[in-house]
Amino acid sequence: MSLLFTERDHEQVFGFGFLAVPRVRATMSKRRKRRGHFCWSCERVLPNERFSGRGHAQHLCKQCRKLGKEELDYRSERRNLERLLGWYGTIRRKQRRQFDRFLEHDNPRVRVYAEWLLDLDAERRRELREAREADEAFYEQEHDPAEEDTGRSPEEALGEISDLPF
Repeated sequence: MSLLFTERDHEQVFGFGFLAVPRVRATMSKRRKRRGHFCWSCERVLPNERFSGRGHAQHLCKQCRKLGKEELDYRSERRNLERLLGWYGTIRRKQRRQFDRFLEHDNPRVRVYAEWLLDLDAERRRELREAREADEAFYEQEHDPAEEDTGRSPEEALGEISDLPF
């Protein structure tokens, strides 16, 4: 299995790719203009000099163009798989049928990656379910936030203070 994952796979497993927490951009700040083009294969914005004549239209830099058809097909399918994931790395319900097609893909690397995403989906859904159940259990308990801090009800605390000016 380690032979099937590339260096890019390793980066995404450890939070540099789609698993990372999304950055929140300030709405009032001035957006910086991007220079160059975006390469879909390496997922970087590169200067125009890094693209050939056809590379601009295909959004493929010179370095990625040399990778070969098999590697580019794998990266394309991998990108399609990642588009099916939601915010928490879970597979969206409406995308499940489309995701199942990748589990029967011709390329073994794509199948292994899809199976790994399926395991990750099950783990994330379990974690989210446990967190939701813990929240529901907490809010089902009858509690007063004022009693938690002081151990007294608000009426008891106000009863001690009789000389309020208002």
